[in-house]
Amino acid sequence: MSEDPDDPQNLGDGVRLLRRVPARHIERDYETNSWKRLADGTLRIKPQAFDDSSDGSAMTSWVATDVTIEELLTDAGEEADYCAIVSFTCGQARSIGQLPKRDDSDELAHVGIHGPKTKTEQKKFLTIIRVDHEPNKPPPSTA
Repeated sequence: MSEDPDDPQNLGDGVRLLRRVPARHIERDYETNSWKRLADGTLRIKPQAFDDSSDGSAMTSWVATDVTIEELLTDAGEEADYCAIVSFTCGQARSIGQLPKRDDSDELAHVGIHGPKTKTEQKKFLTIIRVDHEPNKPPPSTA
């Protein structure tokens, strides 16, 4: 386990982080109104799912041992049935040039993923993620 002197909470390389992915960041097949899949059957996530927040704050994730998938979905409100949950480890994030750091919020489970989020960087996340939860429903219809 590597220790980062900039990370006093010591988020070791093996610590698994969860990220909620809303429907707009999951590829959909409009002809069949279903979610698109990779050749191996895995849900196809868009690279844009791995961008920093629109307010400029770091990309959000949560420590998997401190929060459940059900809690993340509950927090999604009405969008919960259309969300996926993906995960990656702190070590994997570091391997693609990102720095997981607990933020200053009161929520200890919350971890910001700091580092550049160019299109190239966002695509790198697709190589390290694991889909832990798929949406409960097909894509919402577009009217």
